Amino acid sequence: MSGRIANLVDPFVAYHASAPSDRPWRFIVENLKPFRWVLIGSLLLTVIGASLEVWLIGYTSALVDILAATEPTQLWTRYGLEFIVVALVVLIGRPLFGYLREALDDIAFRPNAEAMIAWRAHRHVTRQSVGWFRNGQSGRIASQVWAIGGSAVGAAYSVVHTLAYVTIYVFGSVGLMASIDLRLTIPLLVWVAAYLGFMAFIVPRIHKASGTVQEEYSRLTGLLVDSYANIDIIKLFASADADDVEAQQRFAAMRNAVIKIQSLEVLMNSTMLLLGSAMIVGLVGYTLVLWQSGEAPIGLVAAALALSFRITGMAEWMLDAVSSLFGYLGYLRETLKTVAQPLAIVDAPDATELKIAGGAIAFRDVTHRYGKDDGG
Repeated sequence: MSGRIANLVDPFVAYHASAPSDRPWRFIVENLKPFRWVLIGSLLLTVIGASLEVWLIGYTSALVDILAATEPTQLWTRYGLEFIVVALVVLIGRPLFGYLREALDDIAFRPNAEAMIAWRAHRHVTRQSVGWFRNGQSGRIASQVWAIGGSAVGAAYSVVHTLAYVTIYVFGSVGLMASIDLRLTIPLLVWVAAYLGFMAFIVPRIHKASGTVQEEYSRLTGLLVDSYANIDIIKLFASADADDVEAQQRFAAMRNAVIKIQSLEVLMNSTMLLLGSAMIVGLVGYTLVLWQSGEAPIGLVAAALALSFRITGMAEWMLDAVSSLFGYLGYLRETLKTVAQPLAIVDAPDATELKIAGGAIAFRDVTHRYGKDDGG
């Protein structure tokens, strides 16, 4: 089964080779066209999976109300068939849809798409001139070619696998609360507004910091690879002290970039904990007020409690995904500055293949007089 899923798309399928776009989203769309049906299938399964999760929360509320209003001796007589259907959906349908979604995302899509994009980038880069390679660090170029697939696919994966799922779940939850009592959407919408405001503040900063980290990582990798690959020249001609200073500067720049982004991560996680706590207190507290006044059933309290815990967990997951998305895009943008450069030297449109019938090395009138009038 996994083997068939893995071979849904050939990552080395023939394509029209041209200079890659230097704009991240356009680059992603152009290169992921062979995977469009895989992505559409994944999105459909995402909608089904998120809808099932919201339905289960709603059914939890109904189940509590059923238990509160039904005599134990009549429970299975009245609701036995319903319970069996729900159990089959939970035991068979939910895992099946989850497996298909994960298989499309993590078997059919990610490894194949990463290999395809890296392969195409390699093909383009190897057609650059010798001078192009000498003007850049080979180690840096190598790390960018290998990582470009992971960056592009990681951005697409964040959208298809995480952002779509959480968005559908959150808005489905708002719809669920509205269908029970429109007033229950008030704490949810207030929380969503605060959450979106925090995203607008933190995401651009993480985006910028992620791009800095990836650029410093690329520079450090290039320095190390080129130093080790040319160690004989370095040992003969370079100054050890000067090399140490340059390496220390690169390591220090990498350290500072990591500290910056980790500080933002700490701020993000702490704020999400605060927002999550506010969600639990606001939604559950408001539901208790409605229940106390006789305007809400006891099952709604249970559903609100489960929903608040679930949404806060997913909100953290979504914010991580958004920060990862912009991190991928930041690194992809930096990588494309190198990988997407047009070929420095191109063949003439009417150029023909060079045909060599034979070859020889000949020495004629070779002298070694070294500026003298006579000699060998």
